[in-house]
Amino acid sequence: MKWFRRGREKDAPPATENAPGCQHVVLLPHWDLPENMGQEKLANSFTCQVCGARFSPDEAQRLRETEAERLRA
Repeated sequence: MKWFRRGREKDAPPATENAPGCQHVVLLPHWDLPENMGQEKLANSFTCQVCGARFSPDEAQRLRETEAERLRA
């Protein structure tokens, strides 16, 4: 159930342990405060929709900057 995912997200393995072939193209933002929802620059973390890897905002930014290069490879 999606309603009870919050506790499991913290136990998710680091990005390097998830699907080694995943390109992490679809990153979903997560916010701690409801009033920040919808403002991507205020997201506290990002999750890859494909493999479930979690990333900090800085890591997500780096992944987005190199997305085109990774997809070409």
